Amino acid sequence: MLQHTVWVADKMYPATIKEHQANVRALRCVVTAYPYPTIHHCHDGSMVEAGYHTGMAQRGCGEALILPLKADYHIGDEGIDFGVGVVTWELWYGTQMEHLREVNEQLDYDIFELHDAWKEQAPPRGR
Repeated sequence: MLQHTVWVADKMYPATIKEHQANVRALRCVVTAYPYPTIHHCHDGSMVEAGYHTGMAQRGCGEALILPLKADYHIGDEGIDFGVGVVTWELWYGTQMEHLREVNEQLDYDIFELHDAWKEQAPPRGR
Protein backbone atom coordinates (compact mmCIF):
# COMPACT_ATOMS: atom_id res chain seq x y z
CA MET A 1 0.00 0.00 0.00
CA LEU A 2 2.49 2.65 1.12
CA GLN A 3 5.52 3.42 -0.99
CA HIS A 4 8.84 4.36 0.62
CA THR A 5 12.11 4.85 -1.15
CA VAL A 6 14.43 7.09 0.89
CA TRP A 7 15.92 6.44 4.33
CA VAL A 8 16.38 9.42 6.64
CA ALA A 9 17.39 8.98 10.29
CA ASP A 10 16.30 5.33 10.40
CA LYS A 11 12.91 6.08 8.82
CA MET A 12 11.71 5.51 5.28
CA TYR A 13 10.29 8.51 3.44
CA PRO A 14 8.84 8.95 -0.04
CA ALA A 15 11.41 10.25 -2.50
CA THR A 16 8.94 12.25 -4.58
CA ILE A 17 5.84 14.36 -4.17
CA LYS A 18 3.93 11.86 -6.28
CA GLU A 19 4.85 9.01 -3.93
CA HIS A 20 3.75 10.98 -0.87
CA GLN A 21 0.47 11.92 -2.55
CA ALA A 22 -0.13 8.25 -3.44
CA ASN A 23 0.42 7.30 0.21
CA VAL A 24 -2.08 9.92 1.39
CA ARG A 25 -4.58 8.98 -1.34
CA ALA A 26 -4.41 5.39 -0.08
CA LEU A 27 -6.03 6.64 3.13
CA ARG A 28 -9.69 7.59 3.46
CA CYS A 29 -11.24 11.04 3.68
CA VAL A 30 -10.48 12.53 7.10
CA VAL A 31 -14.05 13.85 7.40
CA THR A 32 -16.19 10.98 6.10
CA ALA A 33 -13.85 7.96 5.71
CA TYR A 34 -14.93 7.87 2.06
CA PRO A 35 -12.40 6.02 -0.15
CA TYR A 36 -10.73 7.59 -3.19
CA PRO A 37 -10.09 11.07 -1.76
CA THR A 38 -8.70 14.12 -3.45
CA ILE A 39 -5.60 15.85 -2.08
CA HIS A 40 -5.97 19.11 -0.17
CA HIS A 41 -2.88 21.27 0.42
CA CYS A 42 -3.35 22.76 3.88
CA HIS A 43 -3.39 26.55 4.23
CA ASP A 44 -4.60 29.40 6.44
CA GLY A 45 -6.66 28.92 9.62
CA SER A 46 -5.07 26.49 12.08
CA MET A 47 -1.98 26.23 9.89
CA VAL A 48 -1.12 29.89 10.47
CA GLU A 49 -1.88 29.52 14.19
CA ALA A 50 0.56 26.58 14.30
CA GLY A 51 3.27 28.70 12.70
CA TYR A 52 3.11 27.41 9.13
CA HIS A 53 3.42 30.28 6.66
CA THR A 54 1.07 29.92 3.73
CA GLY A 55 1.76 32.93 1.55
CA MET A 56 -0.23 33.18 -1.64
CA ALA A 57 0.99 29.98 -3.31
CA GLN A 58 -1.48 27.47 -4.70
CA ARG A 59 0.23 24.67 -2.75
CA GLY A 60 -0.47 26.21 0.66
CA CYS A 61 2.00 25.16 3.34
CA GLY A 62 3.87 22.82 1.03
CA GLU A 63 3.69 19.42 -0.56
CA ALA A 64 4.06 17.35 2.62
CA LEU A 65 1.19 18.85 4.64
CA ILE A 66 -1.74 17.46 2.69
CA LEU A 67 -5.06 15.89 3.63
CA PRO A 68 -7.20 13.24 1.93
CA LEU A 69 -10.65 14.75 1.41
CA LYS A 70 -13.74 13.62 -0.43
CA ALA A 71 -14.27 16.12 -3.27
CA ASP A 72 -17.42 17.51 -1.61
CA TYR A 73 -15.36 18.58 1.41
CA HIS A 74 -12.47 19.82 -0.70
CA ILE A 75 -13.94 21.82 -3.57
CA GLY A 76 -17.69 21.24 -3.31
CA ASP A 77 -20.37 23.39 -1.69
CA GLU A 78 -19.11 22.33 1.76
CA GLY A 79 -15.49 22.43 0.65
CA ILE A 80 -12.58 24.11 2.36
CA ASP A 81 -11.54 25.49 -1.05
CA PHE A 82 -14.17 27.24 -3.18
CA GLY A 83 -16.95 26.33 -0.74
CA VAL A 84 -17.45 27.49 2.83
CA GLY A 85 -13.84 28.57 3.33
CA VAL A 86 -11.21 27.63 5.87
CA VAL A 87 -12.65 29.29 8.99
CA THR A 88 -16.14 27.79 8.66
CA TRP A 89 -14.80 24.41 7.46
CA GLU A 90 -12.53 24.11 10.49
CA LEU A 91 -15.42 25.00 12.82
CA TRP A 92 -17.64 22.35 11.23
CA TYR A 93 -15.17 19.50 10.59
CA GLY A 94 -12.14 20.07 12.84
CA THR A 95 -8.90 21.89 12.20
CA GLN A 96 -6.48 21.01 9.46
CA MET A 97 -3.79 20.53 12.13
CA GLU A 98 -5.97 17.98 13.97
CA HIS A 99 -6.53 16.09 10.74
CA LEU A 100 -2.83 16.26 9.81
CA ARG A 101 -2.00 14.63 13.15
CA GLU A 102 -4.49 11.84 12.30
CA VAL A 103 -2.89 11.37 8.88
CA ASN A 104 0.54 11.35 10.51
CA GLU A 105 -0.55 8.48 12.78
CA GLN A 106 -1.69 6.43 9.78
CA LEU A 107 1.51 6.76 7.74
CA ASP A 108 4.79 4.98 8.44
CA TYR A 109 6.68 8.27 8.41
CA ASP A 110 6.36 11.71 9.98
CA ILE A 111 4.82 14.26 7.61
CA PHE A 112 6.04 17.15 9.75
CA GLU A 113 9.64 15.91 9.47
CA LEU A 114 9.06 15.41 5.75
CA HIS A 115 7.82 19.00 5.49
CA ASP A 116 10.96 20.28 7.22
CA ALA A 117 13.21 18.20 4.96
CA TRP A 118 11.42 19.35 1.82
CA LYS A 119 11.68 22.99 2.93
CA GLU A 120 15.46 22.58 2.91
CA GLN A 121 15.59 20.84 -0.47
CA ALA A 122 12.65 20.76 -2.86
CA PRO A 123 11.66 17.18 -3.72
CA PRO A 124 11.21 15.93 -7.28
CA ARG A 125 7.62 15.81 -8.48
CA GLY A 126 7.96 12.21 -9.71
CA ARG A 127 6.40 10.56 -12.71
